[in-house]
Amino acid sequence: MKRVDLPGLVDHARQSLAATQVAGTFGWMLAFELDSHRMSVEQLVEALLPVIAFVPSLGDVCTTLSHPASTSHRSLNSTQLAALGISSATVRVSAGIEPTGWLVDRFRTVLRK
Repeated sequence: MKRVDLPGLVDHARQSLAATQVAGTFGWMLAFELDSHRMSVEQLVEALLPVIAFVPSLGDVCTTLSHPASTSHRSLNSTQLAALGISSATVRVSAGIEPTGWLVDRFRTVLRK
């Protein structure tokens, strides 16, 4: 993985802003950028698809994946995407109610391949 974007992390550039906006409860929304030399977004989605849904928009009781560059932010040009920290390798995850260990195991298995 090239980068993880999770405002709840202590070293995140906007952690203090996010803390005031969400009253210290950051939730389970995060984004990460794949190291495209190791795995493409398509390969990640295909490997996780049997157990995690790919959706154009986030928000469900179950964990979902989204690819902002081709879905929610597809109308933006590359300069605008870069300003938001979104690349073609950025994947967003909205963790649902599944057990944390189960989710971590699924991602570990796929990302280690």
